[in-house]
Amino acid sequence: MQQKQNKTLVQVLKKIPIFNGLSPTQIQKALSLCSSKSLEEGKALFAAGGPSDEMYVLLNGELSVNKADGTQITTMGPVTTVGEIRIITKEVRKVTITTLQPSTILTIHKSNFDMLLHDDLTISVSVFKNLVTMLSKRIDEDNVRTVDYESQKSLILPQEGGHLEAPS
Repeated sequence: MQQKQNKTLVQVLKKIPIFNGLSPTQIQKALSLCSSKSLEEGKALFAAGGPSDEMYVLLNGELSVNKADGTQITTMGPVTTVGEIRIITKEVRKVTITTLQPSTILTIHKSNFDMLLHDDLTISVSVFKNLVTMLSKRIDEDNVRTVDYESQKSLILPQEGGHLEAPS
């Protein structure tokens, strides 16, 4: 039973961008460093301002990403990672993540993640390449959103030097 569950988890982790290109053996190695946890709805995974000492893989459920003031930024569904950038940069958390429904996560502690990268150069190169790809994609998406925002703003707000006129 355990072996079948591990094979399923390996297949799930293969779908996660940070583990893209890793062999099943390498993914199994990463999986061996994880702990599994079930969280009830409304539980905080971590809070803004906290340390970045763990990375998470959402296996099922749904997460809410919120600014420090509680404003929801987005939601995240299964088979996604949370905290993968900050675990490397060591910056404090910028957002709060809470569960929107009962969720199951895998947790990889920073010391285990660092050990994995240190002990296997092939894994390390793949993970860092994947992180660069992920960040590049996020920058591209942010650029598109910025252009869309500026375009919409220009339709609503007057041009420089223009005046808003009250409707008659």
